[in-house]
Amino acid sequence: MTAPAATNRRASVSPSSPPRRRRAAITWVAIAAGFIVVGIVGSLLAGIGERAARGSLDPESAGPGGTRALAEVLRDNGVEVLVERSWQNARDLLAEQDATLFLPDTPNLSDEAVEYLVETATATVFGDPASRVLRTYFDGAVPTGFATETLAPACALPTPARAGDATIGGLFSAGGAQATCYPDGEAYGLLGSGSVTAIDADGVFTNDALADEGNAALAIGLLGAHERVVWYVASAGDTDLPVTDPTL
Repeated sequence: MTAPAATNRRASVSPSSPPRRRRAAITWVAIAAGFIVVGIVGSLLAGIGERAARGSLDPESAGPGGTRALAEVLRDNGVEVLVERSWQNARDLLAEQDATLFLPDTPNLSDEAVEYLVETATATVFGDPASRVLRTYFDGAVPTGFATETLAPACALPTPARAGDATIGGLFSAGGAQATCYPDGEAYGLLGSGSVTAIDADGVFTNDALADEGNAALAIGLLGAHERVVWYVASAGDTDLPVTDPTL
């Protein structure tokens, strides 16, 4: 009996859509995963940057640029040091009793917000004065560079005179300041006008600089004049300025 002839026809296979859909799904998953990774990395970098920025002149930081040592020395000398990262809370604390306000550069606050803090405080020490602060409180003074050597006070203000030489960093023009100390040529490391003082605290107040020369005496004298210091360190979201940049 003859076997039936084998057919040579190939079964026709139509293109299948499920594999295409799977490939498309995988592509979109990969794209989404890429965005997530970018977001995570961006968040981590932002967090690292914020922590690094917080260390500068921060009384809770033990790093070289922090100021925990100064805060502890002030407390040991009977000064109440209150670290505040909210403008509203800082204002309320200043209003309770005589207090010195220590105010590093605060780009997140408007001129009006800075002025309100200064007016509420009994005395103010600008620890990293920006140009707008110098213009406003020292009648047109401007940053002029950095000192290259230890400076002597060479002024009659009691606190610098008692402290003696200091490792001043940034220098300013005199502007309309009522008192100028630590001269270097025609520039100065400390300006005073009434109850307001400007000094580049990065060269004097920080953990790695406090023990040098008369830095500790100068820092304690400037911040310890009253029983309370309100140490304002602005948080990233503490601002009264309008948000003008679009978010991601």
